[in-house]
Amino acid sequence: YLDVSLALGLQPALKSDNVVMITNGGGSGLLSCDHFERCGMPMRELKDISPILVDRIRAYMPMFGSPLNPVDISGTASPKQYKGAITQAICDPNVDCVYGSICPTAVTDVDAVTDIYIDIYKTYKHLGKPLIMECQGGEECNRSIMKLRDNGIPAYPTAEQAVNAIVALRKYAKIKERFTK
Repeated sequence: YLDVSLALGLQPALKSDNVVMITNGGGSGLLSCDHFERCGMPMRELKDISPILVDRIRAYMPMFGSPLNPVDISGTASPKQYKGAITQAICDPNVDCVYGSICPTAVTDVDAVTDIYIDIYKTYKHLGKPLIMECQGGEECNRSIMKLRDNGIPAYPTAEQAVNAIVALRKYAKIKERFTK
């Protein structure tokens, strides 16, 4: 239950199912999609959330990347590509949660992507949108997870834990909605 309590303690409730996942790993995206489905909160396609966002994010991925949802900016993604894609997603008024994922490759700068995510969180925290991060890997990912948590961002080592946290934030919002009407 750490995944749920950590998110509820650090992030605002999730207003809708409009979650955009930015990842450099297709496998992580598939695991996340499958788990969202099992939890009864299937991921929506990016074009259904915000048609404009598809083109805006495409500018930050190679031609072979996937602008669906999850958005796969590819295993060659640079910190600049992560920053651009995540910033576009968090600033889009139709997106209510950004779910970032780092899957280390030979060229992935985990520390730089972590710092970018923290900077984006601090810059756009006033928007009231949850930011969740998943970082799959060894020691560098464990350090990244701890650094993200120390800066108020729920971060997890598995897709399932990250998805559980996002689903809990949505359920929490629905409970709040019932009692405020």
